[in-house]
Amino acid sequence: MEYLSQEFLYFFIVFMIPFILIVILPFLISYIKGEKDLKRAVNTYIKSLRKIQKTVLSNKLADHKLLRSKLSINYTIKITEPPSTINAEISLIERRTYVYYLYRLFKPLPDILIIRANLEAPSPVVPVYIIPRHRKKLINKLMPYLAELKEIRIKGLSEKAIIVSSEPRYAVQYFTQKTLTKISFLLPHLNFLFIDSAAPNIEINTSLQEKTCSSIFNISFTLCLELLDRIAKSKKGGKETDTLKYLRRVLLSL
Repeated sequence: MEYLSQEFLYFFIVFMIPFILIVILPFLISYIKGEKDLKRAVNTYIKSLRKIQKTVLSNKLADHKLLRSKLSINYTIKITEPPSTINAEISLIERRTYVYYLYRLFKPLPDILIIRANLEAPSPVVPVYIIPRHRKKLINKLMPYLAELKEIRIKGLSEKAIIVSSEPRYAVQYFTQKTLTKISFLLPHLNFLFIDSAAPNIEINTSLQEKTCSSIFNISFTLCLELLDRIAKSKKGGKETDTLKYLRRVLLSL
């Protein structure tokens, strides 16, 4: 009996303690820390959204609704001018895993902000798609579709992003000095941006981090409002083509 007790003790010391220290404990600590980090991130994002609501959106806001969970925030607003609905969805990356903190030692793992906007009244829309050149994997995936559209050359922006449209001469109406400045600011964080005749009329897809969320929210919502205003005033629209349908379908599925 004494021999069995010593053997069990030896087994526990040699195998179980290292297993607990190397496997169980790191995963437990990661889960606890991840839970805390998720709550902090959600609270930070909601606080910033409420600030944007009071500043950027206050003069045009007709109604709003905010839903939250551990891994997502959904913020829907209706604006009066031009009459539109804007939906902002924040997808938070799962933080309650050991792999998340291990991977983050080598590379940032941002959350995702998706802003989609739709005009209530029909309006002519010229499709425009903007993909930052540093999103090489996305560009390679979309290249068969991008190649069938016409590139828009804009000094200071075309070097950093691929800008295509079915009707470039009419699409330039969206690029004012204000919108160009905001797009340039977003480019390091931008995954893609498009304007289209089908819903959603506008989509702005960006990476999001807590330390920069205030500026990203501010620029993204302001840009969205300015583009909606430009679309509402537009008199020329573009044609819906199969290429545009496929391109939009691929981006919306990401």
